[in-house]
Amino acid sequence: SGTQCISGSCLGFDGVNDYLEAQDSASLNISGNQLTLTTWVYNTDNSQHHIAIAKPFSATAHVSPFFSYSLHVLDNAGTDGTPRFYLTLNNAVNSVSSSENIIQNTWYHLAGVYDGTALRIYVNGVLRGTAAASGNITGYATPLRLGTNGGLSEVWNGRLDDVRIYNQALTQSEIQSLMSGVTPPPSLPILSITANDATAGEP
Repeated sequence: SGTQCISGSCLGFDGVNDYLEAQDSASLNISGNQLTLTTWVYNTDNSQHHIAIAKPFSATAHVSPFFSYSLHVLDNAGTDGTPRFYLTLNNAVNSVSSSENIIQNTWYHLAGVYDGTALRIYVNGVLRGTAAASGNITGYATPLRLGTNGGLSEVWNGRLDDVRIYNQALTQSEIQSLMSGVTPPPSLPILSITANDATAGEP
C-alpha cells in the first residue's frame, strides 16, 4: 500500500499460490479482432516466467495453445524479464515480445494491443514490439486469471495495479493517458481491477 503502489493500494502476490480469478463471462470471452490489455507491474523475482493477465486455454492445466490472451513476463536468465503479449487467433498462436527488458523491484506500465492487423506491446507508453497478425481471437470457456496460468503455475511474485481489459484497440496516446491516471474517453474497459475492487489470495 501507500508508496509501494501506483494508485495508493494494489494487488500483492507471494509467488507461491496467490492469484485472482474472475468467472468466465461473455464480456471476457473476447472473440473479435480488437483487444487491449494494460496493467502496472512490479516484479520481485525474474527467475521464472510470470503471468500478469491470462485467459487460459484450460482451467486445470498449462497446455498448448496455453491462452486465448495473455500479458506476461518471460524469464531472461534470472536477471531481468521480457514482457510478452500473446494471443490465439483463429486457433493459431501469435505473440510479440518487448525489445526492452524490465528489472526487478521497479514499477512498469505494460500494454498489449491487437487491432486486427498487428500485435503491439508497449512499455511505459513506448512501443517496444510489433508483429503482423490477423484473424479473430479464439475464446475459451475458462476463468480469467491474474497472477497465474491455467495450471496454476508461473505465479506472479510482486504486485499488480490498475489492471484493464478492453475489447478495442487503444492508441498509443490513450495508453499514455492511462499511465498518467486519465481514462481516455470514449474507451471504456470491459474489466478494470484495483485493490479496491478485489484482494488476491489463495484459492
